[in-house]
Amino acid sequence: MSSEQPTPSPQPEDLTTLVLSVPGVTAVYPSAPTPTRIARAIAATLGTSPAPEPIVNLRTTNERTTISARVATHSSPAPTIARDIADHLRSAHPDKSARITVQIASITI
Repeated sequence: MSSEQPTPSPQPEDLTTLVLSVPGVTAVYPSAPTPTRIARAIAATLGTSPAPEPIVNLRTTNERTTISARVATHSSPAPTIARDIADHLRSAHPDKSARITVQIASITI
């Protein structure tokens, strides 16, 4: 019997910090779709708000992990920064087959 413990999954807050540490990333935006963000804003206004949506979304369904991030960049080519972000996220997560989605929401020149 092996005494190795499985590597724990990082928390979304840790992933947000990790994304912000990638050179060229200037901001991280909530990755939830706009209708979800609107519904959460309405719920917050009504006082029935669930837990806040993480900025970097980490979701596991049917044993498949998806990590999503929306970012703002500057200077370097955006595709290079997106690949760097994906590489950082993949190295931080124990599921190396996780689907990583990086959306460039803003580019400052």
